[in-house]
Amino acid sequence: PRAKERERERERGIEGHRRRGSRPRVVMAPRMGDAFMMNKRLERLSLDVTEPFTHQAGGSRVIVRGQDGTVCKPCSSREAWFYENVAKNESMAGLTPRCFGLRAMPMCGEGDTSESGVLLQDLTHGYSFPCVLDVKMGVCTAAPDRSEKKRARCEGKDKVTTTGSIGARVCGLRAYQILCPHKLRRDSCPLCKEVALATGQAGTCDVNSDYVHFDKHWGKALKFHQFAAAIQAFFHNGRRVRRRIAGLMLERLRPIAAMIESSDYKFYASSVLFVYEGAEDDKEVEHELELADDTATIHVRMIDFAHVFPISDIDKGDTSYLCGLENLMNVLQGIAQGTSAEDINLENHTENCALHRHCKCAKGASARELDKQVRRRRELDKHAP
Repeated sequence: PRAKERERERERGIEGHRRRGSRPRVVMAPRMGDAFMMNKRLERLSLDVTEPFTHQAGGSRVIVRGQDGTVCKPCSSREAWFYENVAKNESMAGLTPRCFGLRAMPMCGEGDTSESGVLLQDLTHGYSFPCVLDVKMGVCTAAPDRSEKKRARCEGKDKVTTTGSIGARVCGLRAYQILCPHKLRRDSCPLCKEVALATGQAGTCDVNSDYVHFDKHWGKALKFHQFAAAIQAFFHNGRRVRRRIAGLMLERLRPIAAMIESSDYKFYASSVLFVYEGAEDDKEVEHELELADDTATIHVRMIDFAHVFPISDIDKGDTSYLCGLENLMNVLQGIAQGTSAEDINLENHTENCALHRHCKCAKGASARELDKQVRRRRELDKHAP
């Protein structure tokens, strides 16, 4: 009977039975989604209805864009499990992109070879000039399921980037610029039109040249004191900082913070994606432009769930993620209020070992040792005369 009970626990995603006197901090999630476990034949994604996704701001995997308001990205079995089970929970409603199931994605340059992908809502669909920001959340990205080599590499990156200090790191940023290089509106600059006519490109535009684009390497190089200015750059369109949009996005982050605070899961190396419309009405009065921002179309969603784990009953909430989220919310609040980037206060978590207790990095080991010492003291106190 005991063996059957352990088997039922594993089927519910709990790997490793609790031994007497110990309470594991991390409860392992199932490593396979249902489609992977049952060896289902996935519907193949046709290249006839896809195109390169030009608005991808971060991530190292290639994303393709469908013509029906969807994108398809490669996914691991754990991420498939997340979308099949966790993302459907009521507490996650509206916090992640809508999922339309798994597909077999053709691998570029590999002939008939395919890989598993997840079909998701395209958050940039319907935008003329989408501005996109990808921020990786959490003080520690060394997930328990990674190899020793990979965990060491993650820990090294965490130490020298804003991940370890702020709990958030910019993985990609694309901000549309209203003004052209001549400091005039792109749609009314005579010099730009002259160049377009001379090169035979009248009526067309180079989308990438209209954007300021920073990649993950730029984000890794940011220092603690530069983080707020980097986020502010996302809202600067070459003419002004769109502060009211920052305020709208702050409000969209609050439900995510509430969910994370009482979450049954821990999110390693997960991100928050921000999207807003870069195009503006042709108005010269700045006050009118700011009022128009109050009704701007925006999206704020959690993305990237390749390393999500259930956590034990005694340890609700993802404190590592929440610390980064609170700092990010402070930055957005400062931008919305017109505070200069250098005056926005952020909390430095560099030396906070307790935030790493869930993972197997060096700080996590020392935090778990501290927990053991506290439990020993409590046991001694109970038996003291």
